[in-house]
Amino acid sequence: MRLAVLRRLSLFARVAGVRAVPLDAGHPHDLEAMLAAVTPATRVVLVCNPNNPTGTAVRSRELRGFLDRLPDRVLVVLDEAYREFVDDPDVPDAIAPARDRPGVAVLRTFSKAYGLAGVCVGYCVAAPAVVPAVHKVAVPFVVSGLGQAAALAAPTSSAHAPR
Repeated sequence: MRLAVLRRLSLFARVAGVRAVPLDAGHPHDLEAMLAAVTPATRVVLVCNPNNPTGTAVRSRELRGFLDRLPDRVLVVLDEAYREFVDDPDVPDAIAPARDRPGVAVLRTFSKAYGLAGVCVGYCVAAPAVVPAVHKVAVPFVVSGLGQAAALAAPTSSAHAPR
């Protein structure tokens, strides 16, 4: 079932004009190739940091350079679903760039760090101008009452605290 869903998502992405940039030989994101793939039609760039399933991560200096070189009209979505499992101080916490740069949005989840996979609770940190676009696609991802209760309790529970 999961493979069928992934194939469908891949098809939808291709129909929408999504261009995937392969990871480089060491499996991290190839930020130079991503920059080269940006065209006047590019509206969003997605970077998973750390990446799943490779576990590789973009470093602070690399991320700053990448963000500095992207056109202002391009929204950079930094998926940090596994951020709480990072102990390398050189892997950036993208909340600060999201506060300083209106073209950066950060996605995070309680689901991984707090063991709430069954309730799928995530959140987005972004500039106010980005929020209306997020709301356009948010309906299928509404968090249930159980998920909301779990998300509120998880950070205060020592049994589920991330490292």
